Amino acid sequence: MASVARRTACIARRLSSTGKGKPVLRSTLCWGDTSAAWDWAARTLTLSDGATTVLAENVDGFAELWRRNQLVLRKHGVAFDWSHKALHNSVDTVDVRPRCTRVGTTSWAFASDFWDANEKERVATTRGVFVHVKEGRPEPLPDKVAAGLRELVTEDDCDDPFPGSAAMDALAWAEGADGGGDYVVRQSDADSLGHINNARWAHILYDARLHAIDAERQEGKWKCRHVNAFDVEYIREVKPGSILRWTSSVAAYGARVARRFEFFFDDGGPCTVVHILESTIESEAWVGFLNGDEGSPPP
Repeated sequence: MASVARRTACIARRLSSTGKGKPVLRSTLCWGDTSAAWDWAARTLTLSDGATTVLAENVDGFAELWRRNQLVLRKHGVAFDWSHKALHNSVDTVDVRPRCTRVGTTSWAFASDFWDANEKERVATTRGVFVHVKEGRPEPLPDKVAAGLRELVTEDDCDDPFPGSAAMDALAWAEGADGGGDYVVRQSDADSLGHINNARWAHILYDARLHAIDAERQEGKWKCRHVNAFDVEYIREVKPGSILRWTSSVAAYGARVARRFEFFFDDGGPCTVVHILESTIESEAWVGFLNGDEGSPPP
């Protein structure tokens, strides 16, 4: 277990090796990075953005698109191999290994694998999609950028926890709890470009989930569950001063539970859709795993 002194600093730096399947970022984890599920989720999204930029920075023309803010994140999510409780105080450093998984006409998809740098076990995987836009509309990627990104595409060996938007829409969704009040987007939620930072959605959606759980408790329907993964789809840009409301729904997804949160502006227009997958915690093995016992999570 890392000492407290080692955990007081949180440093992300590039590693010398950036080849296929190798880490490009190494980050030490401080106490606040893993003390709560939403903090760990936000940390993975932030590191994923950084690693993806490092992966693609040598592609001819990429830096110019990035500088002009013409690469817009349309989807971003994370799947957890370990829960934050199992990770907390047991993993002090992670290696981030980004991969380009697909290049389309106007977009490119990426993934980042997070590995315990000491034990060499994967603890999480993020996924996302960037879209090339001009004046708010998707535009084909420049030929040299698309060609350079295609050279980075690797075999995608990570099971995607989400079957895709169409399949999720086809689930038998039941109405869940409505929002517990309006959320006013603060300036501290935004990044330097003036729109809500994608990592902030980890905190916002966990607040919404906790409200939904509280409503289920009052109705006697709630069971203790572990978040396996979540996926955020950005529909419209959200800026400071925006007032958000949300609705929720739930559905069975095999042996797991799926949740959908739809966020709206106060004028009724949609801005973001979030899907979450959860496992019900019923066995002693799961409880032990979430408490940080040794071993892999139960199937």
